[in-house]
Amino acid sequence: MHSNGHGSTLPYVLKHTSTTHQRVVACLSLTGASILIFGYLWWGRFQYFHSAYLTGVQLGVILLIVGNHWYFRDSLSNLGIRFDNLAQSLRLVLPVTGLAALLVLLAAALAGEYRLERWGDLLIYLPWALIQQHGLQNFLFRRFRRVAQRSGLALICAAVLFALLHLPNPPLVAVTLVGGVLWCWLFRRVPNLFAVALSHALLAALVLVFFKFSLFDQFQIGRPGQRYEAFGDGVLVASGYDAAGEAFIATLPGHDRGRTSLVRLFSPEGNLLTEWVAFEDYGFSGNLAVGDLGYQDGDEIVVAPGPAPGNPSLVRVFNRAGERLSEFEVSSSSYGAGVAVGNNSIVVTPGPAPGHPAEVMEYSPEGQLIQSWNFGELEFQNSIRALILEDADQGNVVVVWGTPIPINPSRIFLFQEPTQPFSQWNTYGTTYGLSVSPIRLAEDSVALATLPGPLGGYQADLKVFDRLGRELYNFLAHEDPAACGGNLSTIDLNGDGRDEVVVGEGICPGRQSTVRIMDLDGHLLHQWDAY
Repeated sequence: MHSNGHGSTLPYVLKHTSTTHQRVVACLSLTGASILIFGYLWWGRFQYFHSAYLTGVQLGVILLIVGNHWYFRDSLSNLGIRFDNLAQSLRLVLPVTGLAALLVLLAAALAGEYRLERWGDLLIYLPWALIQQHGLQNFLFRRFRRVAQRSGLALICAAVLFALLHLPNPPLVAVTLVGGVLWCWLFRRVPNLFAVALSHALLAALVLVFFKFSLFDQFQIGRPGQRYEAFGDGVLVASGYDAAGEAFIATLPGHDRGRTSLVRLFSPEGNLLTEWVAFEDYGFSGNLAVGDLGYQDGDEIVVAPGPAPGNPSLVRVFNRAGERLSEFEVSSSSYGAGVAVGNNSIVVTPGPAPGHPAEVMEYSPEGQLIQSWNFGELEFQNSIRALILEDADQGNVVVVWGTPIPINPSRIFLFQEPTQPFSQWNTYGTTYGLSVSPIRLAEDSVALATLPGPLGGYQADLKVFDRLGRELYNFLAHEDPAACGGNLSTIDLNGDGRDEVVVGEGICPGRQSTVRIMDLDGHLLHQWDAY
């Protein structure tokens, strides 16, 4: 029997899979990885069990990449995991990287700003760059070469898909497209993974230092929106005075699944006065404010449902015994609402949730709309938070800041009619918004106290600013490397016309429900756990 030169046995057929079959496998692998990653960035990260989705995506991508290496018989040398050509690759990579670095530095001299919040952001980039380059070179580039069968076309396709993973951040998409083309070209010339990863890390570090907080919008990718990463424990606080002028502290548990809106009132020393559930039908706790709404002597308590899908923008007003005085719904939007009390009225902001406007509404205690403002031109996403300062000389001033989501900077805007900002400033350079409270420094002087938004590692760095953004006080409410910012209120404990600060632990998994009351010199006056 005649036999061809390659033989026709079953082992040969298994070993040498057809080119068409390999192209199909490569195409399906690229499609599967894209669905997993885009699915998490644009959907999975907004689910309550986002960490489980992320783990599934990571495992799925790892299995796809490892399975591809096994199926296509990729050798370590072909993957660039080698040292024999490292010197040759560096001689090619470093001059190109140096030129790109000079361009970044030139742009930084013209329009950049040096800003580095945490050294860990730089240290993590070397291993992260190595992981990204392995995905770019040894998965995207190699598999597109199998599909397109033309190296130049595969290079472009890999760089484009790599860039699209950084949507919807146009500057980041543009720079990763250029970087992807550059790194794929360098890798094709001399395949060494460590050299291109070093180039990636160096250029990314420069961009991070000079442009992360400006041009590149803090490297945010995927759809912006309310996430559950900062949900968990901690405690929200508000404070006021009873009919006799005695101070009390109102608390709510941190926002989390199944967490009831259990309002508790305490004396400043931590003695429980009363408690009640504000919304029996809704989980994720709530948001609260305390102030004088004119129902009786002393202050009332205002509560809205916490941020979760399906929670209405419903506002309830209670007296200090927990009896409901009024109730009204401000809009048809979900994810609860933010509330504040000022000017003997209730200030409401919707959400936060994707698509919610930067809107502030002022209501009477009975739910009649007094006036509203829409700040659509602001940089904040997914609604805002606000309060109204009463000012005999300047009229009412609207203070606006961002909701606690990853892309909202810690910036404060002050508005006055007409709604044009007459003052704005950055407080910390962090994201996840802020906690803001008015604070009296004297009988005729009201400033703004702030704490960072809720993200693990954000210290409880309490600052006080005047209305021009000048920093007056700055101290740590408590030292804890794992702190999640904090929640803030103010109260005058001794009647001297000068407020003390009430600090609740920031909302994060595993945090205590500790409430601390301090003076503006940073001295701890009282400390207790609310739940």
